[in-house]
Amino acid sequence: MRPFRFVAAALTLWSLGAGATRAAVIDGTFTFSASGFVGRLPASADPVTGSFDVNFDTNPAPAFGEFVTASNLSTILNGYTLSGLQYTSFDFLSLLLIGPDARFSLEILHVSGSPLFGGAEFQGSETTFATSGTVSFTPADIPTSTPEPASLVLFGTALAGLALRRRALG
Repeated sequence: MRPFRFVAAALTLWSLGAGATRAAVIDGTFTFSASGFVGRLPASADPVTGSFDVNFDTNPAPAFGEFVTASNLSTILNGYTLSGLQYTSFDFLSLLLIGPDARFSLEILHVSGSPLFGGAEFQGSETTFATSGTVSFTPADIPTSTPEPASLVLFGTALAGLALRRRALG
């Protein structure tokens, strides 16, 4: 009976550690606002507000330089079009819009956790930075809970232990 207890304890510890790594799927809408632009280049708008939808998996992170897909981009920057949206392994998104006289970029930090405004700027002959901003994320839907393989192993180990104990007592 002692070897079984040792194996059950080892499997339990292994199953608790096995559930620690999980992929983070980013699926939903980012809404942003950047304001207080300062610099020599006049800002095309102040504040700059907008939103866009994304759906991508952060694990594994897209390769460096690879862009992820944004859809339903809505912004008050007339004449600006989406050039790219890049996610990096440092857990931030970089949105780039190209306009008639400048480029607008926005950085969002801690994408897979609690997203934060990282900065925004207009780049032309000069660079103009935002001094404040906000970012929020609204998930597309709340995922249903599914048991992880480690949880199933733990549950199976408990059932096996109960069956062996019943056999030993009966």
